[in-house]
Amino acid sequence: MRLIKALGGDAFVMSFSELYSALQQGTVDGQINGLQTMASANLQEVQKYCTMLNMSLSSFHIVANSAAFEKYSPELQEVLKECAVEAAQYARDYLSNQEAELRTKFEESGMVFYDPTEEELAQFKELAMPVLKDNLSNVSQETIEIFGLN
Repeated sequence: MRLIKALGGDAFVMSFSELYSALQQGTVDGQINGLQTMASANLQEVQKYCTMLNMSLSSFHIVANSAAFEKYSPELQEVLKECAVEAAQYARDYLSNQEAELRTKFEESGMVFYDPTEEELAQFKELAMPVLKDNLSNVSQETIEIFGLN
């Protein structure tokens, strides 16, 4: 909500189960979801246009008890951290491949994609930065580095 407002838009929250009919009837002009989420509800059937901003990160959280983790040897801690980074990269690669396949499928069914120019993305990033910084204010620096968000 804050991001859309920062970009000059007017956003509101609605139930995902109502989104298909809202797009179909023109009650809403668009939505922000990844292609996998769109496919799960067949939104490509009622949404003709899609702008690719690559603005969100879907993640699986690896949670550990700090006290227990600190009892492990430094070598084991390092191995676990390396495995976490490897798992994060695998997830990113998997998602990227799935998104590419879905884009092709959606294009074949008539959806029109727009890829913003570098200049447009720079403007988007500039407007989005205050929201990003605020969102990351409660995230550890280590997590930010692991996910490449710095």
